[in-house]
Amino acid sequence: MMSDIKNRDELLKDLQLIKEAVKRNSSIFKYIPIAQSIKNVALFTGIAIILCSFLLLWINDFYGSYSEIPAVIKIVLYIVMGLSFAGLACYKIRSILQYLRRYKKDVNLEMLLNEVYTKTFYMSITPLVLTLAVFCVYLPTAGLSHLIIPVVSIIIALMLTTMMVTMNLKEFLLCGEWLFLSGSFSLFISGIASPYVLLILTFGVGMLILYFSILWSISKEKRDKVG
Repeated sequence: MMSDIKNRDELLKDLQLIKEAVKRNSSIFKYIPIAQSIKNVALFTGIAIILCSFLLLWINDFYGSYSEIPAVIKIVLYIVMGLSFAGLACYKIRSILQYLRRYKKDVNLEMLLNEVYTKTFYMSITPLVLTLAVFCVYLPTAGLSHLIIPVVSIIIALMLTTMMVTMNLKEFLLCGEWLFLSGSFSLFISGIASPYVLLILTFGVGMLILYFSILWSISKEKRDKVG
């Protein structure tokens, strides 16, 4: 009996050592559900995109066209929007670090960046970033500015799919699919629909879908633990 207990304890210790070794030698994204930390960020970002788009749509209609909007109003609007999205970016980083420290106390910003920007990440994402940059430069110069939002939506969808695989972020699946489908649909209506409406349709709704995907994932994880 004593021998069995001793063997069991030694086996548990060995398993724990193996578990710790795997954690040390693999990305934290492989064993920590990191997407849960950006749940509120996704919600706030979606709401911000929708509210800003409606505001710009209303101002544009009020003045008749974008070119008629006074420069001072444009400057104030873009400063406020820039600060808002910069604040959301800082909030996202802070939320991720706080969440990771539940599992790993010594996590800091440098460690997080090293976990994200790996060689695999660069190899998979660089072609998409370059494609995005080329289209963002080419479309306005070719007189096709109305296609920017649909094209960006499709490319971001491909980026999310890549991140889902490389960083184990399965919650990005539905958001990526929505961005791809809505971006593809927007290609056909971009000539007649306002870009602000397209922004709501693609990224505004997409961020809300990401929020509900993460909520569903959290709920499923809780049910699995109870079961």
